[in-house]
Amino acid sequence: MVQSWKILILIIPLLMGTCSQTSVTQNQDSTKNKIFLNKKEIVLDEANFEKLHIMLLELLMECDDFYEQIVTDKLVNDIKNNENFLEVIYANQFEVNIGNKQSLVVRNLFIPLTGRYQSNNELTFFCGNPDYSIEPYINSKGFDKLDKVIKSLPVK
Repeated sequence: MVQSWKILILIIPLLMGTCSQTSVTQNQDSTKNKIFLNKKEIVLDEANFEKLHIMLLELLMECDDFYEQIVTDKLVNDIKNNENFLEVIYANQFEVNIGNKQSLVVRNLFIPLTGRYQSNNELTFFCGNPDYSIEPYINSKGFDKLDKVIKSLPVK
């Protein structure tokens, strides 16, 4: 009997569309979210922000590996100063399941688009809440998908 209640508790938010993994903009004003592409802040309307956010969540949930590495402010700043990157700073934190491994509370996503943390079709996610102190997650097939979305975004 207890197991059926656990299943019901997990299914109800999905059926009602309130799962925090599906939409940040349901609980936030998307204008308060910040997006940086190579140090330049870009502003998106709600529909395009949602498109980007959903793609990022899908790619993050599909991560299949991680770097066993300590992430420091110096490492992140070196990437920001020397490489291309996408950074999303959300107005509110949200929870996401990474692969089959763990649930993670995230407020910031930092994704190098060039350099050591991007090779072939590999995409690396640095996740923060608010600091990027957790080991980076790797999606071995995600770069091309994200690159297409970034190139299609209308920048205001």
